[in-house]
Amino acid sequence: NKLHVMVMLLLRAGGKLLGLFSAITIGLSLVHAFQLKQKLKMSLDDPLAGKTVGFIGCGKITTAVAKGLARGPDGLRPRQLIVSPRSTGRSTALKQLFPTYINIAQDNEEVVEQSDIIMLGLLPDVAQSILPALTFRQDQLIVSMMATPTEQELFGMVRLPHEQVLKTIPLPGVDTGDGVVLAYPAATLYARANFPQLLSLLGTAVPCTQEAELKPLIALTANLSPFYEWLDRQATWAADKGVDPEVARRFVQATFEALVAGA
Repeated sequence: NKLHVMVMLLLRAGGKLLGLFSAITIGLSLVHAFQLKQKLKMSLDDPLAGKTVGFIGCGKITTAVAKGLARGPDGLRPRQLIVSPRSTGRSTALKQLFPTYINIAQDNEEVVEQSDIIMLGLLPDVAQSILPALTFRQDQLIVSMMATPTEQELFGMVRLPHEQVLKTIPLPGVDTGDGVVLAYPAATLYARANFPQLLSLLGTAVPCTQEAELKPLIALTANLSPFYEWLDRQATWAADKGVDPEVARRFVQATFEALVAGA
């Protein structure tokens, strides 16, 4: 009888625990579903297509990123791009390439005044002299494309809440929407809908949870130039053996694209 009573008590306790576990599981599922719904709602309520993106600095990285955004599909890309007059040759070339979509500002102050999202593409010493003198609005988002300044240095220069400032490292291919963009902090990337919307037009965003992760990943990009050179050697070798140079190039490109896709 005592054994029977003990078994019954254990079964009842187990049933309660199972019920509690099920309730917790259902609760977590509901929370997850709610979070996904909120993210979707945020994306719909705050579309990138209604925003103007401005660039302070107009070097190689800015040029590539601006091209990638400008080539994005209507309805997903920003409403308009505005670039600073710095590096006149590059800014003029962008304007000529996208005459109705890209405008050239008179100065950096105009970029800040007219933009909802501001992308920074300056050399470190130039950034330290220019950015603190600008007054950013409290509703603006900042996307740094500068590798050298630390997160804290960046906060000090733009003086905006942390969740509105994202540090990125755009890599080759962003001009055609096929690149990779390192992004830090990962939490900030998903804190505002416009951040992932913006980076998705450039390619694949790789979020980092720690700033220290950026340096070794950036170091890996040193392999890019030797890799391109090696691919060129493969195509050149085939051409020297009588293959049409364009056929050789397409073959090498397609072969290694397939290998990378399956890696």
